[in-house]
Amino acid sequence: MPYPVALLLQRYILRTLTRNFLLVLALLTGLVFLFLLGKSLGRHDWSLSLIASRLPFGLLVALGLSIPVSLLVGTLLTYGRLSADNEILAMRMGGVHPVHLMLPAFILGLVMTGLSLYLNGSAIPRATLRVTALTRDDLRIFLGILEEQRLKSFRSRRIKVSWSGVDEAGRLEDFFFELKPDGREKVQGEARRAWIGRDAAGEELTFRLEEVRALRGDLEDMGTAQAMVLSYPVETLFGVERVKERRGGLTNDELLFRLKRDPLLGHPRDGARLAAMRVEYWARVWLSFACLACVLIGAPVGVLLRRGSFVGSGIVAVAIILLYYPLLALSKSLAEHRVAPPSLLLAMPDIVLALLGLALAFRVVRR
Repeated sequence: MPYPVALLLQRYILRTLTRNFLLVLALLTGLVFLFLLGKSLGRHDWSLSLIASRLPFGLLVALGLSIPVSLLVGTLLTYGRLSADNEILAMRMGGVHPVHLMLPAFILGLVMTGLSLYLNGSAIPRATLRVTALTRDDLRIFLGILEEQRLKSFRSRRIKVSWSGVDEAGRLEDFFFELKPDGREKVQGEARRAWIGRDAAGEELTFRLEEVRALRGDLEDMGTAQAMVLSYPVETLFGVERVKERRGGLTNDELLFRLKRDPLLGHPRDGARLAAMRVEYWARVWLSFACLACVLIGAPVGVLLRRGSFVGSGIVAVAIILLYYPLLALSKSLAEHRVAPPSLLLAMPDIVLALLGLALAFRVVRR
């Protein structure tokens, strides 16, 4: 077949593949984002303004998680439909080599690999840092709820409170509390009225309780009291986590910088700290190259199985994912235990998928 005709067919396949990929990506990204949002809502009584402020960062994180799977499903769907409709057979009878038919998937896989490298190595760590800061800023959320009285409860990792209303003096009525201050025993109880405030320096949080009906510590029932004052340093209830030190909030450039800097500061090169950073870095790199592995196996599997429906493609994709992610978990565990270099171990799932895909592509060519 003349080259311009083959090029037109490749463009046709690439358009169809891109359309299916974007459709699946939009659907899957939305589902992942709703899942992440649901987890966050489980920890806080969020306001619409806070959800809106988190929306772009949460979508970016969900996008990074969704790209490889969406690419796999889109490739299976496209080539499965072309094969089921005998379009692949017609193109081959017209003189188009099967490798030329799979080239559009390879091109899209390369483009998505480059995009994933940027997202996983730079954009998503910054978004993760921002989302974590929004999620963990419990004190600001808590004080806002008390000031505006838009809600009647608050929950976080160390504090859980609720009340039925506010009297004319600004005291919280029918107040329930459960406090888990860092380094101190847990305290929980009920009070008829309560007032919460901070000292002038903002370092102490005080609970002034009236008509305490029940008070219990970690080990014993403390009974009742007409009035009681509980005071805690803000850090013990709303500890500001150093999210920048968490590996998920570091970009690839920052990880590489620390891998070079920390040995100069006395950290052992084979220690757990540097080993964890290496695992984080190479996990991001090879998760990005999973996009290429997905198209390498998705195109020949789609041609061979001839499943052009969304449901059929989804089932096949789940089967491939069930092969990939256990291998990834095993490779990551071995890398964390320093059995072998993480650059090699974390590449194994991608290599397995790619080799399996090349073997199936060879079968397609020989048919």
